[in-house]
Amino acid sequence: MSPADQPPPLRTWLFGPGADRAAHEAMSTSRADVLIQGLEDFTPPPRRDEARRMTAGLFARWRAAGARVCVRINSLDDDGPLDISHVVPAKPDFIAYPKAPTANEMRELDRTISAAEKQASLTPGGIGVLPVCQTALGVVSVREIAAASPRIRYALLVQKT
Repeated sequence: MSPADQPPPLRTWLFGPGADRAAHEAMSTSRADVLIQGLEDFTPPPRRDEARRMTAGLFARWRAAGARVCVRINSLDDDGPLDISHVVPAKPDFIAYPKAPTANEMRELDRTISAAEKQASLTPGGIGVLPVCQTALGVVSVREIAAASPRIRYALLVQKT
């Protein structure tokens, strides 16, 4: 692919709460390259169903503002499968996975997204994965994590201070 054919770099990724309409509106005007609806830490469990119901409309507004859209789900051993089943029909560009620990978990995430894409009659492999490596294990394993799925084109490394 020539440089002219490559998509523009995604330099700014803005995370926001999953069910906060005022924050969503502010994010819409931020001009960030990617806007991320947080269903994990940013959304208390009692509000997660509300946030999931907002996803399709929210993604449409953010796309209209010129952003790529992403959702940060819960882990697969928590509400992650439920998050995926609700948000995949809204066709996020990416699904961010918090505290990404291992390549095996990324492969399981890939399989779970693939099943949801099939259920929603979407093109297989169309949704990217953004592993968020924020534990020591995730940071040390970032190369293996990044190579675990063709959906992974970006990774986020978080340093806790």
